[in-house]
Amino acid sequence: MFGFNADKTKLGVVRFGGHVEPGETAFECVIREVKEECSLDLEFFQTEPIFVRQGVDGKLSVMYLTYGKGELKPSMETQGILLLHREDIENICTKNMTFKEYKESGGKYILVDDLPEDHYLEAHVQLQFLNSLFASESVLMKNFINEKRKNL
Repeated sequence: MFGFNADKTKLGVVRFGGHVEPGETAFECVIREVKEECSLDLEFFQTEPIFVRQGVDGKLSVMYLTYGKGELKPSMETQGILLLHREDIENICTKNMTFKEYKESGGKYILVDDLPEDHYLEAHVQLQFLNSLFASESVLMKNFINEKRKNL
């Protein structure tokens, strides 16, 4: 998911998610939020999170390794969705890449709202973590991706 950062100078690339409802676990929250934001049902590689981060506000950010099933349909709270390949993740995390450069490199996306092509893509912490996971745990990630491809 991506859209304007707070001061509208960059396009932040963030994960799907939201706030835990009363009585809801983080796991249940992820399932609900992804369904609400992009209409996908999730299949989990494992039910334990791969990333947990506590922000300065004390709130937790929890990330799971999942695979989405169904037709991707962004909700109105989403300005756009980037469909990222491994190389896209690395480029966004390591280069100053504008949305136009992403598109010109063959990057796939779905826009709900028009977004400026000259704005730089800004990788948030979860995307940076995923990039480091691809680099440090390449066998695990390749096995995960190959297993999911077999099931398509």
